[in-house]
Amino acid sequence: MDGSWKSSLFYRGADGRSKLRAWVIAALLILALLAALGGYSLHAAGIRQAQVQATARPVRRLLTPGSTPILRTVTPTAAQTAANCPGDSSDWDFVAVQSGSSLRRIDPPCVYRGLDKPIAWILAAHGAGYSNQDAVDRLAFTELPFDDHQGALDLLPDVGDKPVTLAMAWFPLQKDFQEWYAAGGSVISEVFVLNGCYRTYDLIGNGERLYWSPQYQTSSYTAICEVAEDRPDGWIVSRLGGSVYSTPASSRRLLAEFGYDDRPEYHSWYFLGYSNYLPVPAGQLGSSETALQQELSSPLWDLAWLSQTYGLGAQALPSGWQSDTSQADARQIAKMLGQ
Repeated sequence: MDGSWKSSLFYRGADGRSKLRAWVIAALLILALLAALGGYSLHAAGIRQAQVQATARPVRRLLTPGSTPILRTVTPTAAQTAANCPGDSSDWDFVAVQSGSSLRRIDPPCVYRGLDKPIAWILAAHGAGYSNQDAVDRLAFTELPFDDHQGALDLLPDVGDKPVTLAMAWFPLQKDFQEWYAAGGSVISEVFVLNGCYRTYDLIGNGERLYWSPQYQTSSYTAICEVAEDRPDGWIVSRLGGSVYSTPASSRRLLAEFGYDDRPEYHSWYFLGYSNYLPVPAGQLGSSETALQQELSSPLWDLAWLSQTYGLGAQALPSGWQSDTSQADARQIAKMLGQ
């Protein structure tokens, strides 16, 4: 008996040594594969459970120089998308527009309407002369439109599927800080146009979500949209605490990152910070914006749109701003900003 079961599992090779029979090796490989699949299923279940138990979104805050942060009560609101537009991001299609590019178009394009108010806030507070708090109040946010808790983000590059980690940059978030962007003596703020979007996960054959970065496994962000924020040659004018400082600026494009919170009580886009700065000749900005609009079915968000949509025209520039170029004022503003 003892010898018979051994002979069914082993045979003696030409070298005289006992070796496993082929069917035994195959059975062991199948068992190993089943164990691996079982481990993945437990891992995936853990991820789903972590998403269900994710902590509530923290209250955003605006700061007054030298004061305690002011907390705002948050009441989650319904989706800020167009009527009859799907709020669940799993119902969106991410359509490739260029071969090999990670950046895609979202269908239906009504999804982009959810970006309107966060972009309106940036237009107003980062170029049209409204203070951060004034812009938030005029746009009637129930919570602040940004998430500044993401110090660095894993993002997909334009080409390739390997994420890169980039530190997020911000403009000052103090409640009383004001900034204008002027050209030709007039306030122009900036121009926004979509640069592309993608999911924070890949769908595998059985419908499971395979997140390409651990950062999003327990996050409520299911999609990222990268938005180009353009300024031609002009002037940046800053004011805080009675100090005004004006400095010339060359044309450029910032890449602004927005995340979509897919939880039903939110279904909203949040500004996550700037990932990159690109010097672009002023003469190339307009043609680039037109191409992006056509490729991605993107709106063009600018000062004229802000005024028409939300009634927020540019605030008047400080009197005599052209001569407010003192480095002493620059240092004073930086000091009040804690820089």
